Amino acid sequence: MFNFSLNVYRAGLKQGVIPEVIIGSSPHPFAALAGCCLARRLGCRFILEVRDLWPQALIDMQGLADGHPLVWLMRQVEQRLYLHAGRIIVLARGSIPYLKEKGVAEQRIIHIPNGVHPGHFVPLKTREETRSLFNFNRFTIVYTGAHGPANALNVILEAAGELNGESGVEFVLIGDGPVKPDLQAQARKLQLKNLRFLEPVPKSKIPDLLHAADAGIISLKDAPAFYGAVSPNKFFDYLASGLPVLCTAPGDVAGMVKQSGCGLVSPPDNGKALAEQVRALAALTAEQRALMSARGQRLVLDQFCIPELTVKLLQIINDQWG
Repeated sequence: MFNFSLNVYRAGLKQGVIPEVIIGSSPHPFAALAGCCLARRLGCRFILEVRDLWPQALIDMQGLADGHPLVWLMRQVEQRLYLHAGRIIVLARGSIPYLKEKGVAEQRIIHIPNGVHPGHFVPLKTREETRSLFNFNRFTIVYTGAHGPANALNVILEAAGELNGESGVEFVLIGDGPVKPDLQAQARKLQLKNLRFLEPVPKSKIPDLLHAADAGIISLKDAPAFYGAVSPNKFFDYLASGLPVLCTAPGDVAGMVKQSGCGLVSPPDNGKALAEQVRALAALTAEQRALMSARGQRLVLDQFCIPELTVKLLQIINDQWG
């Protein structure tokens, strides 16, 4: 994290151009800090984008105390970012109460979620071609993305274990991350015949892969920081591709799935409950699943369409500094 931030700061100083606005995002707080320091050094405006609630996510996931040195340091960075940002963009509405508790005035907070460009999810191959390419020959449930502690992919392995003696369903996990070797070892130990790991797929091939699947799965660790403060890209990718969603992520994401009717929800960290929802989804008729797909695509077009979100971002910049 420190290395990345230092390299960003150095690279920014070498550009030879002074921008009007710098947007610092927070996959971790030191990345956004690099943007903040650059903006102050170059004398330009700074916008903060809050992607994750640091250090709160670390506290909730790892059980660290507020007095831990790393938590203390991140708190200092967090407060500096809130202080110097002209506007603060949040990806999920659930982040707004948290920021207000930290002393941020609500009028400085703008909600712009992640989203998709619908035109980017038109497949180039037929469904049959891609299913043959990836050897999808059962009711295929895919997970695409990071394999990290926050993603709670162990719940998918537990569900696969519950369904291991049944034919007709397969889980395919595509991506990479720090816990992938442990997950692969666990899958071998459980002798799972209905779960496969694939290497990361280029973004350009994701539309074909998703259109070849039958459902997409999203899971997150049962941590309070994730309840209302996440906006997962893969969720919108699934919806744009017309996939029904199996959701084990707590909070707002599960609420969207329930409210829109674009999939099925099970409690977090509960593989047995997820297995039951997999059975329920696979047992639906093609017409019932098609209705879920249509609801998900409508949700994306109505609320998470990138061209419209881009207009909103430009309006924020122009309203404040135009």
